[in-house]
Amino acid sequence: MSSSKRNKKFEIGFHIIIFVFAIGVIVSTIIGASELDRATLYLTLGIVIGIGSLYQIYKIIKSRKESLNI
Repeated sequence: MSSSKRNKKFEIGFHIIIFVFAIGVIVSTIIGASELDRATLYLTLGIVIGIGSLYQIYKIIKSRKESLNI
């Protein structure tokens, strides 16, 4: 297995972990919204981090598919 494939697998795994963390932040903010003064901030941060992580996963998978088709 080449170094490039291992690197891409690591990147995908890393972004999946970040995405799960973002989902956790969003869910915990929704559940405890009445307890937090900054619920909107945490909700926004969770959404932005989650979308960014999903976009990176999409880019990695898209580039992998394109490299296989060549």
